[in-house]
Amino acid sequence: PASLADFCPDCKPLGLCRQPALFIVAVGRSGSTTLMNMVNLIPGVFVYGENRMITNSLVRLLNSSKELRLHGFSAKHIVNEAAKEGRGHSWMRTGKPLVKLTRSLQDAFLELFPPFVHHGIPSLVTGFKEIRWQSEDIKGLIEILPCSRFIFNYRRDLRAACSSSFRRTEETSKCIGGLGRRTENLRRWLREAGRPVFELALEDF
Repeated sequence: PASLADFCPDCKPLGLCRQPALFIVAVGRSGSTTLMNMVNLIPGVFVYGENRMITNSLVRLLNSSKELRLHGFSAKHIVNEAAKEGRGHSWMRTGKPLVKLTRSLQDAFLELFPPFVHHGIPSLVTGFKEIRWQSEDIKGLIEILPCSRFIFNYRRDLRAACSSSFRRTEETSKCIGGLGRRTENLRRWLREAGRPVFELALEDF
């Protein structure tokens, strides 16, 4: 993509949408590394490799902040002059808008996954591929990076996936059942997230 409009026609280059992101949500042994390398051939796009969902820490911080705001939140909980007069509340906190925290979390994301610079030009789109997704990871990253898009990478031939050396210690029938459930869970979570998703099975490479 040459611009944000090419990547996300409905996105405005303001606020949290300043940084478009692309995530490969993959089932293990589905060719996600090959897909990552294919995607990185696209001008203006760079997707990093697996990171053991380090961004889960950012998502947990965002969710914890929201929970604090819901738990007994009232005007008396906001820090004010009374705090310096020995009359601070046990739930005292700053009361800063959540959008400021979200912007800071986006900055932290960009420290971890900065736009890759190729021939002196930074990529327009940054992101990563991962197999260790949970529903809250997808939802949280969308809050932090509203202009996110997803590629769902899976494998139709579950028996072949279970015959790989990576899964050879598992009983085949148990492995097939587990991978099948994992595939459907990821597909459902992405559908519920409400963002554009491109599905690509290994067999269609």
